[in-house]
Formats: sequence, C-alpha cells, structure tokens
Amino acid sequence: MEKVAVLLLGYGAPSSPKEVKSFVKNLVWEISGRELSEEALAEVENKYQAIGGSPYLEISQRQKEMVENYLKRRLKEKDLLLELAYRYCEPSFSQALNKISEFNPDQLFLVSLSPFPSPYGSSGYFQKIRMLLKEVNFSGQALFIDNWSEHPSFFQAWQEKIAEAKGRIPKDYQTQTKIVFSFHSLPLKTAEAFPEYLTTIKKTVSQLEKILGEKGEIAFQSGKKEGWLVPSLKAIFKKAAEERKKALLVVPLGFIADHLETLYDLDIEAKNQAEELGLGFYRVPALNDSPLLVKAISETILRSFSSR
Repeated sequence: MEKVAVLLLGYGAPSSPKEVKSFVKNLVWEISGRELSEEALAEVENKYQAIGGSPYLEISQRQKEMVENYLKRRLKEKDLLLELAYRYCEPSFSQALNKISEFNPDQLFLVSLSPFPSPYGSSGYFQKIRMLLKEVNFSGQALFIDNWSEHPSFFQAWQEKIAEAKGRIPKDYQTQTKIVFSFHSLPLKTAEAFPEYLTTIKKTVSQLEKILGEKGEIAFQSGKKEGWLVPSLKAIFKKAAEERKKALLVVPLGFIADHLETLYDLDIEAKNQAEELGLGFYRVPALNDSPLLVKAISETILRSFSSR
C-alpha cells in the first residue's frame, strides 16, 4: 500500500498565558533578529489577557481533524498520515518532519494554512521546510501547496460568512455600510521583495467582489505608522466617515482562523476607532472550521495528488 503523508503548516500561538512571552520572543527573533523590551512584552500579554487567550491552536486542530477525515474518505486505498505543525510554537516543523520521516512516505504534501504568500506565511514556511527536509534526508516526493485560496469553495465560504454578518446590520444601515477587506500589513521593503503578496490579495478581492456583486476597500492592519503597507484600517474608517457611511463591515480575508489579530486588533481596537468616528462596527468571523474551507484545502490536495 502506498504511503502518503500530509503536513499542515500553521503560524502558531501561545497555548497558555504563561507561554505568551516565550512565544512572542521567539516569533520576533525569528522574523527580525531583535528582542522586545519588557514593556512591549507586557503590552502583548495584556492583549492576550483581554481576549481570554488565543483560540488559534484549538481552531487549527479542528481544521486538521476535518481535513484528515475528508482525505481518509477519499484515499481509502492509501496509508495516510496527516500531521499539523507550527512555525513559532510546538509541535514544530522539525518535530513533525521527524515523525513523518519515521513513517517513510512515498509522497509528502506540505500545505500552508496561510492563504496568501509572504515571507512570514507560505513562502517562509516552505523555505524552512526545504532546509529541514535536507536535514532528515527525505528521499520521497515532496509537493508544496499554498493555492487552495483559489478554490471555489474558499470564495463560497466567505460569501456565506459575509451574508450571515450582513444579517446583523440594521436594515437602515445596510445601504450605507462600507465593506473593508483586512489583511496583515508588511514593511514596504518586504512587500517590494515579495510582490506576490499584494498581487494575490488584489486578485482574491476582485474575485470575491464579483461574487458578492459589490465593491469593498482593502486595508492593512497590525502595522506600524510609517514604512508599512497602506491604507491602514484607521485611514479607511476615516474615509468612510467622510463619505457619511453609517457602518463598517470588516472581512478578515487575510486570516482563516480567529486569533489575537481578529479578536483584539479588530474586535477591540478597530471597533473603538470606528465608534469614535460615529460608525457602526460589524466584523465577519474568520472561516475557522467552515466545512467549505476544509473542502477547499482537501480538494486542492487531492487535485495535486491526482496530477502527479
């Protein structure tokens, strides 16, 4: 029986309050090679405390279980091993690859859970994995997958989530609501070095707008004031107020699981900014464990499998 391994690659999150500092230190050091001050670390700890901890690990584990069940139903004739690993916490990429190496699969599918290519997402994940595969002397076939956000089910999933969120907006606000598609910001130099990030974002937004039958605005969150991608959420909110809109519908299209950047940066910080401008604030949940998201990821793996 042919052996097939699938490794889902995620960002990671602290699993408990006591792990926040070590997680953030590791993340910042890996990305920038610098250390955060105790004051900055305390600020991040306060944010995690405000949201009651991140549900990211739990959500990604559910995603993993659902993808595994989906694939097992379709690959009954294969000996399948599916693992989940994180870039900035445990189980790490290295730990997962050691386990997969012992399994000794004929084919290995490496699937990024980041919907858009960036050095901190898919591109960074794959670069790290290629290095680790050499270290474990992996001799099977390895295929890297990060294009599941092009699958029709991905767009259908967002269409459903957006429709549900619109139902919470008062009727007299609905025609005066601005849709805002939110993505993680990047330093301008990084964005210039990885143009596929912006290219993919614009392509995805354009396709979703066609499906929705209405236009929205792209905004970038969680960046610094200068030298990062614009427009910021705050700038788009201010523009909406100037246009005399009544409400905002924020779609966190850059994130497939709720975590600190949706639950704090959007639900607390951005909501306060919107309300200060007299705007109603409504946020679409991330896709999380949507069956349609699972279908998009799983079918893209199966399509890649059949094309080999």
